[in-house]
Amino acid sequence: MDFSKRTENDFDDLDSVDLINETSQIEMRQVLTIIKKREEEIDRRESVLNAQIAEFESEMRKINQIIQTTQEKLQNQEAELNRQTQEFESQKKDFQQTKQLFYEQSKRILDELTSKNRENIAV
Repeated sequence: MDFSKRTENDFDDLDSVDLINETSQIEMRQVLTIIKKREEEIDRRESVLNAQIAEFESEMRKINQIIQTTQEKLQNQEAELNRQTQEFESQKKDFQQTKQLFYEQSKRILDELTSKNRENIAV
């Protein structure tokens, strides 16, 4: 290309192209800066969200452990209550049998004493 044959308008056109290129590069840098800031903000928010999720999951594990422990305690208490109920029923049955035997022996003794009193009065 022979620059000696160029006109002033040609140089003005080149200056315009250079200006457009420079302006485009500035705008691209500005857009890239905005995109980078947004990306950093998204990364920060993602990090906060991940921390919140981790905390939530930790709390859920603690709650599940408490629930499991409570269920185990309730099962143990239920088993103990069932054992005590069976023991009480057994003692109740033994008491009723003892009461019946006592009543029968008392009646027999009373009958014997009554019979002896009648014999003594008859004599």
